[in-house]
Amino acid sequence: MDAQVARVVEGGWLAPDGLVVVERSSRSVPLAWPAALPDRSERRYGETTLHLATKEDPA
Repeated sequence: MDAQVARVVEGGWLAPDGLVVVERSSRSVPLAWPAALPDRSERRYGETTLHLATKEDPA
């Protein structure tokens, strides 16, 4: 999954104000986000964790 997220960012598929959301089991190993997505958060819903990240503000 980490490689797919990196390809989305590096390939130019994510808009400057885009949001990446990855749904994974709460038991999974932590997601390794690309450095281009520094603004990160998580939301847990029982056995599911939503991992959210946005690009760095270019300003």
